[in-house]
Parts: sequence; C-alpha cells; structure tokens
Amino acid sequence: MESYLQRKGFEEKELVEVIEKLKTWHYLDDLRVALQWARYKVTTAFWGPVRIQGELAKRGVDGEIIAEVLRRLEEEFPQREIAEKALSKYLRTHRTGGGLGPARLSAYLQRKGFPGDTVLDLVREGILSEQGACPEEGPFGHSGGKISEVLEDHEGS
Repeated sequence: MESYLQRKGFEEKELVEVIEKLKTWHYLDDLRVALQWARYKVTTAFWGPVRIQGELAKRGVDGEIIAEVLRRLEEEFPQREIAEKALSKYLRTHRTGGGLGPARLSAYLQRKGFPGDTVLDLVREGILSEQGACPEEGPFGHSGGKISEVLEDHEGS
C-alpha cells in the first residue's frame, strides 16, 4: 500500500497518516480481509477450499495467510457440508431430461473447488441421491435413484 501511495504522489507525512488510518480501520489486515472474502464465497457461491486457495493466491495473498484462512474456514464450514449445499443448489437448478451422471456432478464439484476425495465420498456414499434431484428418477437420470446402482451401471457399460 505504501509503494502504491508513493506512486500516486503522496508526501511522506500524508502517507504515514493514511497508512495509520487504514490500519485503525483494519483495511490493512490481510488475514481479516482474506477471511471475510473467503467466508462470503463459501456462504454465497459454495466454493470449496481448492478454489478459495487458488483465488487468494491469484490475488497475491501470502501462503501463510491462505493456510490460516483455509484452517479457519474448515472449522466454521466443514467442506463436506458446503459440497452438499452446492450439489443441492445445482440439482434444484439443473434438472435435465438426460439426467445428471456421476461424471457431470463430480466435475461440477471439482469446478467449485472441492478435492477429489470429498467428491468421490459424496458419490460413493449416496449423498447425491438423498438430495432429491428428481423424485421420479434418481439424480443420474436412472430409476431407483441409488448411486451405487448407477455407478455399477456406469462401470458396466
């Protein structure tokens, strides 16, 4: 911030005053700002830790701060719960005649930033069918709605 203000032509005395004021307002607390931004993304867009990490890194946030943000987020918002919420929203808004196969749902969760093990666990344990994608069909466009059956069908083909 200091170098930015210098480039903008602030005198040294003004620069010190501005920096002090920003500090008292907590605008220069990188951890606080990163955590606030990440909480917003988790609660509104249902982003997972991989995406949060990547976006914070892209914005130039220090690796130690990113690690602390991810640790705190996991305490507040267990990633499995957030992944389930993301899926629930996706299944409510993406009902298609062709069904939603395991690959499509897995890809969606990975784009949202959930690690492969979380995605695989959800698919294998049947959480997706409990989300009620289609009452008359399973979440993958097959009757029965059991993920284990869909996976068997998928693997057998």
